[in-house]
Amino acid sequence: MIVANGIKIICDPVLCPVDTIHNYGFFKSKRISPPSFSSDDLQNVNIWLFTHGHKDHCDFWTYKPIETGSKIIADLSASVQLKKLGIDNVQILQWGNKSAVTFQNGIKIVIESVPAVHGLGAFKGKSVGNGNGYMIDFFCSDKKFSVYTTGDTLPNQQTINAIKNKSFDLVIANVGNAVVGKGLMAKVIGRITMNISDLVSFRKHLITKTLIPIHWDAFEHYKERDISELCKLHEFSIIKQGVIVYLQNK
Repeated sequence: MIVANGIKIICDPVLCPVDTIHNYGFFKSKRISPPSFSSDDLQNVNIWLFTHGHKDHCDFWTYKPIETGSKIIADLSASVQLKKLGIDNVQILQWGNKSAVTFQNGIKIVIESVPAVHGLGAFKGKSVGNGNGYMIDFFCSDKKFSVYTTGDTLPNQQTINAIKNKSFDLVIANVGNAVVGKGLMAKVIGRITMNISDLVSFRKHLITKTLIPIHWDAFEHYKERDISELCKLHEFSIIKQGVIVYLQNK
């Protein structure tokens, strides 16, 4: 969760408990670590972002704390899942589209959707189910804070073109080296999220003060789970689950 002068924004807060098993059709995956937040933690969230509709990003438990009046932004696949849960006030952002909102305290937030290609190559990404990354600009009086959350993407030219040489105060990167099931299928499709080596390569295309890897320890189909030493080696930050990032205009 990010808080900017009292405005709360959160992305893909999957709330299912430990041992929940998600069925993806071709394979199943169990949650192996607790969620970062509880429903009580997510009261009065102003903006909810969903990168795509896979159950490790948008599940049954997620919709419960969403309040009337909150702004909800999603890709098409996540909007379909949310509608099944009775939430239809969703703004769908396609790649390259923007959404802006200004709050009574003067904070303006501009969100731009960028490609998140969920596989090694365009065909595999589309087959697995592409989604959105989001570039988020916070305008607080005369200050600007920029955040980029990658979504489930592999380094690819579409994503690189969207973020190339841009400067961010914070980058939140989905890693974990996730795979589809086991055996032959996993080998044929390959990884569907970045590993740390991918992230090292990806970082070269943007400018950032802080890069935080996430999405690596929650479900059993994330195969690169112990990333602490690699993060130290490459000077990536690690934050504990449930930590709130505050952007303050001082």
